[in-house]
Amino acid sequence: MSACFERIAGGHKYSKANKGAVYGGDKKRFVGDAIVHTHHLRDDSDQWLQREAAGTEEHSEKHEDAKSFPKTKPSAVAGQQIYKSKCATCHGETGGGDGETASKLKEKPKDFTKLSFMRREAPEEFYEAITDGKESMPKFKKSLTEAQRWDALFYVWSLATSPMQIEDGKRIYEKHCEACHGENGDGQGVASKGLKKQPKKLDDPKFMMKEDGNEFFEKVTKGDKPMPAFEKKLTVDERRNVVDYTWTFVYKPAAQ
Repeated sequence: MSACFERIAGGHKYSKANKGAVYGGDKKRFVGDAIVHTHHLRDDSDQWLQREAAGTEEHSEKHEDAKSFPKTKPSAVAGQQIYKSKCATCHGETGGGDGETASKLKEKPKDFTKLSFMRREAPEEFYEAITDGKESMPKFKKSLTEAQRWDALFYVWSLATSPMQIEDGKRIYEKHCEACHGENGDGQGVASKGLKKQPKKLDDPKFMMKEDGNEFFEKVTKGDKPMPAFEKKLTVDERRNVVDYTWTFVYKPAAQ
């Protein structure tokens, strides 16, 4: 709500001090720019606003919980066991969306082997779906701990790449990226000290969980100052592989 507002309604003037006026038993109050009608309410505006604030805080806490970040590196290996027990019946043993119950669902389960889908999603979005459910998928907020949800997420994430691709990505990273981003992705490479803008910290979950594969690929391809463009230096597959490798700074892939 703005600090000061004034509206004309039914010939009456409203201000911050005048939060409501009665018209034939109806009380009208402002919430933001909207007029809310509450019929024959006995409580005053302050109590009403307190209830609204409490509801907003509750929603905010739920929203924030869905975007919490892992305190330790999630493990794709640990996530595989969770996937088999909680997810495979719908998404299939290999993640192709072809589990034994998939045909019975109104919404077809996501195919985690479909690269065009996986590369446009961010880990954070997967975590929210696992936590709160999405479409035909149930919520796992109560049946899985926060750590288990992150483990399951990154097992699913690992289905879109392979140990061989990650190993190739590591080779490319060490040759072209490590000098600035650092050996462990902390942005403290030997060449970072001379840069006006510091390299991204690829070991920061809060940053990495919000990025998707296509966004990373575009930055590697076209450059993102001070990072140069690698469109002519690396093949498409090499750029994809190095992007896949960067996520290993925040999770443990099956190869490790």
